[in-house]
Amino acid sequence: VEEDIRHARRSLTDDELARLIQSAERGPTRSEMPGPLRAMAYRVAAATGFRADELRKLTPESFRLTGPEPSVVLHASATKNRRTADQPIPMALAPVLAAWLAGKPSRVSVLPLHHETARAMRADLAAAGIEYETNEGVADFHSLRGYYVSALVRSGATINEVQTLARHAKPQTT
Repeated sequence: VEEDIRHARRSLTDDELARLIQSAERGPTRSEMPGPLRAMAYRVAAATGFRADELRKLTPESFRLTGPEPSVVLHASATKNRRTADQPIPMALAPVLAAWLAGKPSRVSVLPLHHETARAMRADLAAAGIEYETNEGVADFHSLRGYYVSALVRSGATINEVQTLARHAKPQTT
């Protein structure tokens, strides 16, 4: 934040994230994105720390959902830092993703987010009764990445583990 102050952002709380996902799931199409698509994007972003542009590049082949350590793999060409990301995901998310991916065509984006994702999320926040801006900052799509990092910290991960999973170049960023 000190290096690039575009917005003072805040992380969503667990309750806010759950309400946002529920609101999107039941909500109307916004910016050419059906509610279930937005809800899945919010789930995956909060569970992986992937940015909107990175989510757009996920295909069915990106998901490793069987076995004891499910993950989502994003190839180097699709990441901001140009390094392959193999992000572990919660076991509980794996069956939800498996159902979402069922029948999706190979090598095609499973989260084709519109360029106005931020506008859609702001409407989903309002529909869920969540303030977009508080004294702590704004809750925008990048706040889902903040949620991911905060969840890692709450889980007891070390600064080096958080830095690696967040794909930060410097621990100061983390």
